[in-house]
Amino acid sequence: PKVAFTFGTDDINRLNEWYYYDETGERVDISLPFTFPRDKDGYFTMSTVLPEAFSSPQVICFYTDHQAVYVTLGSKLVYAYDNSSGGAFGDASTPTWNHVIINDGDMAGQELTIKTYTPYNNFKLNLTEIVFGKLDQIHIWLENSFGFYVFIDCTFAWIGVLFIVLSFFHRDNPRNRAYQQYAGIILILFAGYLRTGTKSLPIYWINGFTKEFICFICLFALAVPLILYVRTRVIRKVKMVRFCNFLVIVSISSSLILFTLHSLNVIDIHRFIFVGVFMLLATVITGISFGVYYYVKYHNRFLPITLISLFLII
Repeated sequence: PKVAFTFGTDDINRLNEWYYYDETGERVDISLPFTFPRDKDGYFTMSTVLPEAFSSPQVICFYTDHQAVYVTLGSKLVYAYDNSSGGAFGDASTPTWNHVIINDGDMAGQELTIKTYTPYNNFKLNLTEIVFGKLDQIHIWLENSFGFYVFIDCTFAWIGVLFIVLSFFHRDNPRNRAYQQYAGIILILFAGYLRTGTKSLPIYWINGFTKEFICFICLFALAVPLILYVRTRVIRKVKMVRFCNFLVIVSISSSLILFTLHSLNVIDIHRFIFVGVFMLLATVITGISFGVYYYVKYHNRFLPITLISLFLII
């Protein structure tokens, strides 16, 4: 069927009705989005019968997060995505948008099978939706669905750059210059993490491993300028300053240890994402706690701004 596209709409063909066979061999019908049960080897396999639209060439598109993907049409393997290296940057394939081209003539009524796998228990085997159409239609759908988020990411980054540039005009007030620079760095790192660590438009000009590296750098580094921002913007007492310095040391040292062990193939850093998330949450909770304390005790009128910004980060 012909699909009409208008910016901001969600007009696209979907292939969301599938089935799989459970451990007893019984067929189970499912509709996407769906979180898959794994077999004893960590795989999940599901199938569907292609509709009449596949009487002409089509492109199937779907997003996977740290999952190897194998797509077969009948008994023929038509697509495979598995760039797991076992060392370079983790044991699993990097997140990606998969584009499966079906151009073998009239494929309507044929069985299409998708097999996925991830070694990480903290990443669920799931698919939110599968769409299909002509390649230019897929690109338009991606832009309509995720272009706004890219705009938000870029806005955060540019505001961060603006904060850093404007901070150099505070020559007579080093404290204001410092916390404005920290705020700018926070926004840039936050934008980098959103752009590379969440489901968004594909970045064709960098490979998956580079994207993963940027994502982890942004996640593990984000806590440091956030702590320094709280220390400069909120804290006045020496004991609290020392506590913030302690958090900075812990955050930097834990990140360096994890990246070093990962580079030596001792650990897979994907299994330790919780460390970066924990440091970030600990920093935010610390900042909010100190902010509430100073606001209640000293009625500092600037602190509500700080509290609102920390709540937004959460």
